[in-house]
Amino acid sequence: MKRARVGVPALDSPPSRPDSEQDVSPFPMRVPSLSQIAQLLRQRKYLSRRRHQTQRRLHAAQVTNARISRQLHSAHAIQRTLAECIRSEDKASFLNLFNAFHESLVHSVDSPDVDCWEGEDTTEDSVTAHDTFLARLPAQSRDAVLDFLSRVRHDGVFVANAVASLTHKELVALLPSRSPSSHGESVFGATTWNVSRTSRHLGYVVDSQTEMLSSMAYGSPLELLIHCGHGVSGSRGYEDQRSLDVWATVCARLLIDQKSGSEKLVPAVLDSWAASGDWPGKDRLELWMLETLQLASFLTDQPSKQTYRMRTQARQDNSDQDQARAETFYTQASNSLLDLLADPSGASVIPPAVLRMCRAIWQKMHPSPSHQRGFAHFVVIRWLFSPFFFDVLTLPEVSRSRLQERLLLILARRLV
Repeated sequence: MKRARVGVPALDSPPSRPDSEQDVSPFPMRVPSLSQIAQLLRQRKYLSRRRHQTQRRLHAAQVTNARISRQLHSAHAIQRTLAECIRSEDKASFLNLFNAFHESLVHSVDSPDVDCWEGEDTTEDSVTAHDTFLARLPAQSRDAVLDFLSRVRHDGVFVANAVASLTHKELVALLPSRSPSSHGESVFGATTWNVSRTSRHLGYVVDSQTEMLSSMAYGSPLELLIHCGHGVSGSRGYEDQRSLDVWATVCARLLIDQKSGSEKLVPAVLDSWAASGDWPGKDRLELWMLETLQLASFLTDQPSKQTYRMRTQARQDNSDQDQARAETFYTQASNSLLDLLADPSGASVIPPAVLRMCRAIWQKMHPSPSHQRGFAHFVVIRWLFSPFFFDVLTLPEVSRSRLQERLLLILARRLV
């Protein structure tokens, strides 16, 4: 047996290494070069600049979307006032409001904040200038404001308790103001003819709506509470269902408590839902209006040979036969409208969004069956026939058609 030489380790026993060297990875670690580090820093700065630009674009798009959304909700009230200006022959008020609406529309869409992106300073200091007022509040105050806004959006009981605690004057102050309308005038004319028509100037209403357009504000505190944050679009998305549940809770609470002013606030809420979404049954109602007006032509017929003095003087009292014919016509027209309301074969002449809101309110009133039974009569008397059907019949040009569809089209093109 050969003996190994002194000082030379045996071949079958590898040399011992320290414990720290036992865990070293067999792959050697590569140290990046200075050029690679510089490239990583440049990429990081580029990505940070792009992130700030994207945040600015998103913020400007949200602002533009909010502006057009407010214009969309104010278009119905603007259109109603324009129609009243035509009826009252107030040309000056019509031109002022019409021009103010188009100027505000251009200002809403062609905002310079959306187009001037290139060449801007996108450092951290410049980005903070676009932060909202919430970012500049102390942490405690910001948390309180965010908690309040969250409860307004999500907690229907909280909103119902807050609205129910208001006085009658405060509750009425929430409602949108309506332009004066001649509710006593008949669509087909009165039995006594008066040709000396005087213009009813709507300057006060036009001034308030012009100020609303210039400030990009909602028309009333109620519209602000309903539309700000989630809005009502008439669809069945999550945001709309949440808003529906919140305001159904509010309306049911006011009706059960018989709160003074609820007879005005609940119809105003139904008007907001009626102005949102599609209305498939409107075509059926317009067809009924055309047929009714055609049958009512005899009410406005006058003798072909009539002097100027006869036309300017008061109309002679109608004979008993003419009065009976007119009474028969009004009865048949009313019955045909009621039949149209009860006809389930086609689209309902009541907006679908209102039907969903009424069902939600009725379900929220389940603790009080007596109020549930009276709710249908409340809707028909307090809202359906007046003011909803009255405005539709006397002002048929006021609808969610031309101005609002134009706003939606411009918004779609802008976002694309």
